[in-house]
Amino acid sequence: MDIASKIFLEILYALGIGVLIGLERSIKPLNSDNFNSDSDNANTSSNESDFSDTFLGVRTFSILSLGGFTAALIGEKYPYVAPVIVAGLLFFIAAMYRFSSKDDPGITTEIAAVVCCGLGMMCYFQPYIAGVIALLVTILLALKRFLNKAVNQLKRIELVDTLKFLTIILLILPLLPNKGIDPWGAFNPYKVMFLVILISGISFVGYFLTKFLGAEKGLGLTGLLGGLTSST
Repeated sequence: MDIASKIFLEILYALGIGVLIGLERSIKPLNSDNFNSDSDNANTSSNESDFSDTFLGVRTFSILSLGGFTAALIGEKYPYVAPVIVAGLLFFIAAMYRFSSKDDPGITTEIAAVVCCGLGMMCYFQPYIAGVIALLVTILLALKRFLNKAVNQLKRIELVDTLKFLTIILLILPLLPNKGIDPWGAFNPYKVMFLVILISGISFVGYFLTKFLGAEKGLGLTGLLGGLTSST
């Protein structure tokens, strides 16, 4: 791939990241009140009603991402120019937050804007990784209502059990020897613990799926997960 095609692809990544995050921030979240409105209001509503009137929309996020990419591109030849461009973009984001903080005290959109700018810069070096991170950020932003509901339903004992389970996976499992320790080489502590984690993980995930999605959906997904794990 020549230099021109490479840069063009990186620009497309930066633009796509801005559009992706900007769309999520622009579209209004589903509200139960919208389903209670009468039919007359529903018939007269336009497509524009699905979009919020936020200052940071699709165009702004796209420009922020492309601005970050431009800063990285210029910074390779003129290192002192890149910080000036990024500082200007961050100043704009801070000004927007100060202007809109009275109506919306949240700072999630502004943080997403800063991340979008950074991901735009990252597209010049690692466009694929930047795209993956942008997708994860967008998913987290879109799951606001679900996460709020999940946190409100979560009990401390469930949080403690989750931390214990993660401790086994992230701390204890890597420390176990991945080889047979008996004279016949049949007992492998790492594989045995991995099997225990795999089996108990199905029940662990199934519990939370049933808790948050209901018995019908939760048990169905748990069965699917168990079947995939068993076949693997």
